[in-house]
Formats: sequence, structure tokens, C-alpha cells
Amino acid sequence: LSMMDYNRNEGVKNIANSVGVPFYIESHIYVSSDSRVENSSPMLLNPPTDFGCIYTPFIHSLGAYDSDGDSLSYRLVNCRGLDGSELENTYNKDYNLDTSHISIDSLGTITWDSPNIIGEFNIAVEITEYRKDTHGKYYPIGKILRDMQIDITDCRNDPPVINAGD
Repeated sequence: LSMMDYNRNEGVKNIANSVGVPFYIESHIYVSSDSRVENSSPMLLNPPTDFGCIYTPFIHSLGAYDSDGDSLSYRLVNCRGLDGSELENTYNKDYNLDTSHISIDSLGTITWDSPNIIGEFNIAVEITEYRKDTHGKYYPIGKILRDMQIDITDCRNDPPVINAGD
């Protein structure tokens, strides 16, 4: 299952000419030959947009939850464009954007170590769902591609300077 929208936001810092690059997401559902196997897709409890501050570590939890108790794994992937084609420069150091310092851990927590430019950025996460069979082996049963928007602003809090003699 996929969805493509030709109206990606204009001015995304890490996607050149972003307004001309479609927004694309997808889900893969693996169909079992055993029709008795039921599956619900993972739920992502937190919205795909978040805000961060320049020169401050950005941390975001996907809030992924699987009601069937299946295991979830996470990995950063390139954003997708026209017909699902990869946008290969999602995480690079071009133009000193330094999106190369973005990572995701095994719990689905995204960390960007001190963004250095104000603006809007897009990243993508692939979430794979695994089920354990009767022999103790895990096998994939689904996959979700989430495209996420991060807005970095200048929200530094410069405390006042108080002179002791005043």
C-alpha cells in the first residue's frame, strides 16, 4: 500500500527543490498461507511532526506500539519521492546541514545531535514488524515507511544577567 502527494512543503532544507518532489509513504503487508494468522499493523502514537531548537539535541519517540505483541525494529532510510524513488541526500553534510548526526535506537527514539541550521527538515524511518514462530525463529510480517517533518527554530533561552550590586 502506498500514497504519493505532489504537495511536499516548499523550502525543506535537506531536499533540493522540495516543492517539486512528491511526498511518498508506504506499508508492506506480508500475507501468510495460514489464513488463521491475524495481524494488526503497529500504531505510531506520536505525530509525524516535531519541533527542535538550534544547537540543542533533538529527541523524538515514534511511540510505536504493536497490539499483537510483535517485535518492532527501526532504521533510518532516505525519504522517498516520485513513485517511491529514494532521495539519496536525506542524510548528508551538503550545505553544512549536518543531518548526518541523526540516529534511531532499538526503541524507536530519534536523536539529532545539535542541529546547526534553522528550518524544516524531512527524515524517514522504516519500521519492520516481526513475529516469532513455534520454533523460536522471527520472521517479518509487515513494514511501514514513515516520513517525518522536523522544524528547527531559534528557541534559545538567554537568561538575564543580574548584577549583585544593583
